Amino acid sequence: MLQDIRAQLEYLSPPVADILECLCRRESLRRLTFLQDCRTSMQNGLNFPDAWQAALSGRQEELRGEDCEKLLAFGAGFGTTDLSGQLAGCALCSEMLGEQLTHAREAFRTYGKLYPMLGMLTGIALAVAVL
Repeated sequence: MLQDIRAQLEYLSPPVADILECLCRRESLRRLTFLQDCRTSMQNGLNFPDAWQAALSGRQEELRGEDCEKLLAFGAGFGTTDLSGQLAGCALCSEMLGEQLTHAREAFRTYGKLYPMLGMLTGIALAVAVL
């Protein structure tokens, strides 16, 4: 998503509403329902930072808390600075989310095998206790 925003800014410099419309049309981003909510709020007259914040609030089932915080910070500055500021904001947010992705992958590698094994051992212990 952030790479798409950055590419559009670099080559087209469209208004925020046009960028959001393009993101909403992308099939690969359909699962990010907050984008559609933000677009709807903007069509109803809300400015982008407020629409972005409203769309992201209460999205714990879709986004982890840290991810949501990073996206909220991105949205607060997006569309409010010059082109270089917006590009820098995209790069910063992309880098921070990339770091979180790396940590999540490491945690999965570390603990991903632990939990199924723990479940199996608990099942065996319960079976032994019942017998």
